[in-house]
Amino acid sequence: MLIGCLCVVRLLNATSIGITSMIASGFLVDQLKLPLVAVLASEAFPALGLVYNYEASSPVRIYGNENIMVVRSEIKVAAGVYQGG
Repeated sequence: MLIGCLCVVRLLNATSIGITSMIASGFLVDQLKLPLVAVLASEAFPALGLVYNYEASSPVRIYGNENIMVVRSEIKVAAGVYQGG
């Protein structure tokens, strides 16, 4: 259960197309050795696959443990697709 944990969200949108947040979120995942806990799929997302370390992966992934959750996205998420958008 992730109630009360720190949540770091890295979603691409029209105003965020830089690589800095991707590097920072990747650093957190690597340094804290966060396991992949979920992937997100939606008909609103483009048909896209990702290969990382020779393994297929979803372009929207959630890593975490009982203290922190990191949401990473390789695709632009249109406003209105996620709550608050």
